[in-house]
Amino acid sequence: MEHIQIKKPIKIAIICLAALIAAGAVAGASYWAGLKNGAQAQTCQTCPATISESGVAVKCAYKANSADAYGSYEITYTVTPAIYTDEIAVKLAYSDGSEVPSTVATLDHDVSAQKATIHCKAAFTKQVVATIYAASTPTVKATIVFDFTEKITVTLPDSIAISDGKVPAITPTVATTGGTKTVDKSVKNQTYAWNANFVSWVKAKTKAHIDAIEKEGNLIDYYQNELVGDLVGLSASDAASFFSTAFNANTFLTSKGCKYSYDWLYRLDPDGVYTTQSGTWYLGSASHADFTAEFNGTNPVFDWTCSINGKTYSKSFGLTLSAIAVTGITADTTGYSF
Repeated sequence: MEHIQIKKPIKIAIICLAALIAAGAVAGASYWAGLKNGAQAQTCQTCPATISESGVAVKCAYKANSADAYGSYEITYTVTPAIYTDEIAVKLAYSDGSEVPSTVATLDHDVSAQKATIHCKAAFTKQVVATIYAASTPTVKATIVFDFTEKITVTLPDSIAISDGKVPAITPTVATTGGTKTVDKSVKNQTYAWNANFVSWVKAKTKAHIDAIEKEGNLIDYYQNELVGDLVGLSASDAASFFSTAFNANTFLTSKGCKYSYDWLYRLDPDGVYTTQSGTWYLGSASHADFTAEFNGTNPVFDWTCSINGKTYSKSFGLTLSAIAVTGITADTTGYSF
């Protein structure tokens, strides 16, 4: 039987803008935007089911695939007329006509099933165009344009190192794959709060301060009604202010602490009347050993949250207070004579 070549032009003009969405993973403080491995196949929402002027149908479905770093799209196409003798081919190219490396994207074409599968291996910053065309008449074609939405990885610092005279900051590192479509990488909605463990440490040191007074014993015969009171300089607004003003070691040591009070009675007081004593324990009253142990960069002092590209990140941070330098040394005498 002689094969008849169909000469009638066939217009298959279809453009599907499909953003390749990554298969994502969460590890430590890192985040990849997009579909996760194992996500169900989704119909391409921007792909029309039919084109009225030609009656050609093109369907797109995304599939997460561990063999493809960013999954694949399966394109199902139809040809008019249903019976034809021409060869249908599919090719990949960047939008500027240059070649797409196999390390970026590959193509599988199932001619009998009229399906083309585009596998995304790596990020790309120029649109990738899949062209389905008639071999003898390349102008008869359908084109599918793929964008790559950049994927970001956010890494949070381990601690806050501060310097006298500089505004403290928590600065996440945002790494990106790049892409034809960018996402918002700015750090937004930052919140700051004092960590509950740090607040407990302040109250414990305040209590220890009261107990030390009681143990002196040389002035006090009776000691009662000790009270660890309100925090000083440790409100939510103080936490936010810490990250908006230049750090000053002296201010930090003398403005943050906890109030206390207790009742005491002088030994051999003939009237036997208790006197209420009150005060405030400040961070600067801590011993050198206690202070350096608490502010070692590991023990949590601040709780922090932010959002990047719609994803919320949170972490507790310690402080490394290397900014508090020695400013003087005084001995109890200037010299001795042997």
